[in-house]
Amino acid sequence: MTKKNLITLTLIFTIILIISGISLFLFLNKKESNQKMNKNNNKQEIKKEETIINGIDIANWKTYRNEEYGYMIKYPNDWNIRELKIGASFKKGGGEILVESWPIFGHFANLPLKEYIENTGSGIQDYDSIHSIKEVKTNTGIIGYEVIWNIDPDSFVKKDFSDPIIYFEVKKQDVLKDAKTIQISYRSTPNDYSKKIFNTMIKTFDYLK
Repeated sequence: MTKKNLITLTLIFTIILIISGISLFLFLNKKESNQKMNKNNNKQEIKKEETIINGIDIANWKTYRNEEYGYMIKYPNDWNIRELKIGASFKKGGGEILVESWPIFGHFANLPLKEYIENTGSGIQDYDSIHSIKEVKTNTGIIGYEVIWNIDPDSFVKKDFSDPIIYFEVKKQDVLKDAKTIQISYRSTPNDYSKKIFNTMIKTFDYLK
C-alpha cells in the first residue's frame, strides 16, 4: 500500500468516526429531549387530574382553613361562606353545607373513629340509630366515614333515613381533649347539584401541616 493510499484510508476512517460521533450525539440528545417532554406531559396530566374531581374543575375553588381544629377544605368560589363557632357554613341558593367540629361524647375518646361512631351511636346525632356506615377517602388518602342514620318514627322529620353525614377525626393535639370529629353535612335538603358539590368537597378535605 502506497503512502498516498494510506493517507486516503486514514482520512476516510476519520470522516466515518466523525459522522458516527455526530449521529450518536444527535440520537442521544433527541432521546433525552423526548424523555424530558414525556416527563413534562406526565406532570401536566397529573396536575390536570388533581384539579378535576367528580367531573368538576376545582382549580379556581377557594380554601377554607380552620386553624383551631387543624384542617382545610376547598369550596366553590361562587358559594358564600359564613364562619360558625365550631366551623363554617357554605351556601348557594337553596343548598347549604356545614363543616363543624364536634365535642367528645361519653368515654370513648381513645377508640378508633369507626368504633367511636358505632359505640356512641345516636348520642352524637339527634337520630335514632345507625342505618349504614362506609369508608370514604380523600384525594390525599385520609380515611373518614359516611354515616346514614335511622330517623325515629315519632320525629317531626318525615323520612326514614338521614342524609349522609361524613366524619373525619380531629388530629390537632391541643384540641383532642375537647373534640373528636369533624363532620360534613347538609343543612338543607340537597338537590343533585349540591350533592355533587358535597361529594367533591369531601375529596378535598385535608389536615393542616
